[in-house]
Parts: sequence; C-alpha cells; structure tokens
Amino acid sequence: VYTFVPNATVYDRTKRENINYLAWVDQGWIETTEGNTQDDEAILNKIVDIKRQNNVKLVAYDPWSSATIASKLHSDFDIDVLKVQQSLSVLSEPSKFFEKIVCDGILLDNSNPVFAWALDNTNIYRDSNDNLRPHKGKSKGRIDPVIAAVNACAGYKHWLVENESIHFLNDGISYI
Repeated sequence: VYTFVPNATVYDRTKRENINYLAWVDQGWIETTEGNTQDDEAILNKIVDIKRQNNVKLVAYDPWSSATIASKLHSDFDIDVLKVQQSLSVLSEPSKFFEKIVCDGILLDNSNPVFAWALDNTNIYRDSNDNLRPHKGKSKGRIDPVIAAVNACAGYKHWLVENESIHFLNDGISYI
C-alpha cells in the first residue's frame, strides 16, 4: 500500500495527530507530494510507474476523491478501472475477503508501519445480516491504507469474475 501526504501538511499532521509522519517520510513509508492538497498528478504517475513494472490488471478506486485519476488512467493509459462505492453493500464481500487473507497470513505486510498503524485504527462495523466493512469507530487515527486494500480486494474479486479461469491465490501468488 502506498501512502501519499501533501508535503506542506506533514509537520502539522505530526503535531496535531501525535504520529511521527516525518519519520515515515524519512524512512520512505510515506511519499510526499507538492503543495497542501492531494496531488492527483503525482498519484497518477506512481500508478503508471507501478503498471510499467508489474502486470496490473485493474485499479479499483474510491470515487469520492479519485474520479479524475481513474478517468485519466483509463483514457490516457488504457488501464481498466473499477469504481468502488464506499457503502456497506458494496464493501461487505471485499471486506470479508480482506479479513480472511489477513487472518490466514496471505496478506500481511508487517514491515510497513503506516499500514500496521491503519490496521490498528480499524474497527469492523457489522450489521444484523453479517455485512461488514472497515470503520474508524472512535479511533482518531486514519484507516485510509486499509480502505485502499479493501478497494483492491474488490477489484481483485471483480477481476476474477471477469476472468473465471485464472486464480492467483490458489497458485501461491497473491498480488493485490
């Protein structure tokens, strides 16, 4: 999971949230972008670089803040994209899949402190029909990397349905 923070906000976030973003930036766990707001161009360029280095089949995204990036990925770079609405009905199945691959030890990056921190901040909202999704609950910390991973799971599950004969996880290779 890649995490981006506007450079102009790193120091204030460190003070306000009492989380050492500065150390994570220095250690390469967080990538800073120019300015004080989300830099769509920097994020777009990172995704394109990842696509060039890996066999990326699909990019799943939260439409709230990534619609412009998704549109450019599809139109300018011919990368398939999947809009993942952040509703309980849409996120339940990928959340269950994410929970399973984390609990089964298939996906767990213990070396990434930003992801581990986000995972610690994550609560599970579960309704009476056993639908679930990640939720901040009363945590003051961020869960964005976990949401990004769940979105990736939604993309993976969607891609498997579209390509029924391919099952990466059964072959011992897992890319999300």
